[in-house]
Amino acid sequence: MRQKLPAWIYRLLLFLAAFFLLALLVVAVGRISYPYELEWMEGGSLQHVQQLLSGDPLYAEPSIDFIPFIYTPFYYLLVAPIAFLLGDGFFPLRLVSLLATLGTFVLVYRAIRAEGGTAAGGLIGCGFYAAMFELSGAWFDLGRVDSLMIFLLLAGCLLLKHSSRQRGATLAGLLLGLGFFTKQTVLVAVLPVIGWELITRRRQGIACLLAFTAVLVATTVACYVLTGGWYKYYVFDLPRQHGLASEFVVGFWLADLLMLVPVLLLLSGWGLLRMWREKEQSGQRYRSGFYLAMLVGWLGASWFSRLHNGGYANVLMPAYLAVSLLAGLGLSMTRQRERTWTTVVSVAACVQLAFLLYNPLAHIPSAEDQAAGDRIVERLRQLDGEVLVPYHGYLARMAGKESAAHHMAMSDVQRASDQLHWKKLQAQYEQALAERRYAAILMSVPEWFPKELAETYQQTFDFFPGRKDETFRPLEGAPHYRPRWIYQPGK
Repeated sequence: MRQKLPAWIYRLLLFLAAFFLLALLVVAVGRISYPYELEWMEGGSLQHVQQLLSGDPLYAEPSIDFIPFIYTPFYYLLVAPIAFLLGDGFFPLRLVSLLATLGTFVLVYRAIRAEGGTAAGGLIGCGFYAAMFELSGAWFDLGRVDSLMIFLLLAGCLLLKHSSRQRGATLAGLLLGLGFFTKQTVLVAVLPVIGWELITRRRQGIACLLAFTAVLVATTVACYVLTGGWYKYYVFDLPRQHGLASEFVVGFWLADLLMLVPVLLLLSGWGLLRMWREKEQSGQRYRSGFYLAMLVGWLGASWFSRLHNGGYANVLMPAYLAVSLLAGLGLSMTRQRERTWTTVVSVAACVQLAFLLYNPLAHIPSAEDQAAGDRIVERLRQLDGEVLVPYHGYLARMAGKESAAHHMAMSDVQRASDQLHWKKLQAQYEQALAERRYAAILMSVPEWFPKELAETYQQTFDFFPGRKDETFRPLEGAPHYRPRWIYQPGK
């Protein structure tokens, strides 16, 4: 019985890991073609791609027509030609994110196998990360920049570790540079990793650092020149001017990590310790030091992003991936060498995964959601004249109208410590409302320019009059804004 129990528990752990991988696939396939946003900023991502396809610049002076998000543009640049071939809508954006996530799973599996782990250990490591789906805001397949950034970051780090020549390290630096060109978070994540390379393998470290710096500098200078300096304003200046979410100074370590994934944290630490103690293997201290640097960098990247005012659970993806990968390594090494601890570790991992179980069907929009979206678009299409949809501008585009700047991007300008550009933008909105420029305004919250709106427009229609009706709310992210009230020019 004692010999059979560990094997039975390990099979249960394999089953749970496979469940999370299958659940993620079910969710992604079930909603990849959903024509409306799954998260309230996903529509803004679509507008970025549409902006590129129309030939208009991404980074320009903030206007009522378009304001970019505060990210670097590689994700949108990659999606744009795919959208040109496959057509407008969310499918191309989600396809890129899903493929990036699947690629991340392949890299996690190969990383565990490369360190001597079994195929089952590689599957469990992938299952650990798949189990982070809901904790990370259910973000893995959304039309947002994060999944592509994660893939490029992991690919660059693993390529760097396994590169014995400068050529491979240079390619790793290029991948990491593209990761930064996808989202600035990569800069924090790679600094400890490249630093460790410079200490232990100077040639590879220098090659990687030079390539990474070259991509960072070249893209920044080129985008700065091409946009007349506006790229710097959105990518560097605005994030720096936003406030600090002080509740996550400690809350990140307690609420996001220790309270949610304590077993994976212990397993990742155990994996690092096991690698360090393997003195019979040459290069073991380089290996454990590399993964420790990666863990520190990726935890630091998530913490840094969490401290940014407005950072949502998606910023936890780097931290959760690093912990999942190292936990998979730790579990695999324990099973191979210490049977006594295998049972304890496997039981703890099963408890951890059981705690993270979720219903995948809850993340797939219903037929009622799609029908409600169709009704809204048709209503907008029937209106004579242009419409303004501040929180979901893509809906205006679907109705054959001109889209407008996303409210989140507007809020980024508004929250900046330098109010010069906000005052100009605010004047544009106030003038548009005073002139009754739009035949209708579709609102998600009543507090959007309440005084100016009340003076010039009046509510004429409510799509969801019942308070308990939750139809067409975005399933992911926060806040769960949905378009609801139509305002039209008053007397």
